[in-house]
Amino acid sequence: MNAMKIEPWFEVVFWKLYSQSRISHQKTEDIIRQLKMVPEVKQAQLLEKANNFMNSESREDFDAFRQLFRFKSKVIAVVATFPAFLRPDQFPMVDTRVAKWVNLHYKMFNSANPDAPQLIPSEYGNNYSATVLTMNDFSFYLRWIHWTRYIAKKLTSVTGTSWRSRDVEMAVFTAWGDRGHQHPVIRLNPLLE
Repeated sequence: MNAMKIEPWFEVVFWKLYSQSRISHQKTEDIIRQLKMVPEVKQAQLLEKANNFMNSESREDFDAFRQLFRFKSKVIAVVATFPAFLRPDQFPMVDTRVAKWVNLHYKMFNSANPDAPQLIPSEYGNNYSATVLTMNDFSFYLRWIHWTRYIAKKLTSVTGTSWRSRDVEMAVFTAWGDRGHQHPVIRLNPLLE
């Protein structure tokens, strides 16, 4: 991703929202418009705030990055996509599909791998009126980051193929399946210690 031009940032938004066929184009245009309307938000500032978060992994730095997008609510999934594109070896994407998978499987995976960073359920899963992940889910997101790193290392050592955090996330995303399927579509078994 060429972080010095603004257009790749827009492309990331487009690809993040692509699977939401009924609303992806409008949401993408809305986010691009929000970024363009604020002249002080430039690609260098986006990269600086993203790097601050990727280096610190703090709630405060993530929120400072998130605020550049001028969302009306405290949504996190679109913003969390940028670290996954900038450093896919270290950062996974996150969304409600991933949250649903974690909420269903976290106890099993935690007990099978007690030395791994322990997954926690998202607030999204406990709030039946919620439709998106928000800053209330930040602790869930941070645990998700650390867990995918751990699993990526473990898969790399077991398979001999290099795995990244983003690859682990894609396996979970695919395993959960699309809307309309019985979930999960693919059963993922924990890698035992």
